Amino acid sequence: MTTHPGTPVPDIVCNATPVFTGRGFIETFEAVGDPGLLHQKNALAGWIALIAEDRGLGAEEIAPIAEIDRELAAAILGGTVMGVPLSVLDRTLRTLENRPH
Repeated sequence: MTTHPGTPVPDIVCNATPVFTGRGFIETFEAVGDPGLLHQKNALAGWIALIAEDRGLGAEEIAPIAEIDRELAAAILGGTVMGVPLSVLDRTLRTLENRPH
């Protein structure tokens, strides 16, 4: 919502708490680290999602197969992998491909 600089903004519009503020955003962005690592994570998650879709598997089926939480399996299938360790993604993909760890 855009308002004129002199127009007061109602409190209901301003009640959100920002997730990141100032330096906190920069520190969090730096914590992500290497952009190549995020690319690797996204690539592995993409392969996992592709195999799961091909086999008709959802998070409920992948979780016990890969020995991970259902929420983590749902995050991987949804592509939310920034906080997922690369080793977990690799192990999950290897499990779905029936390759040894």
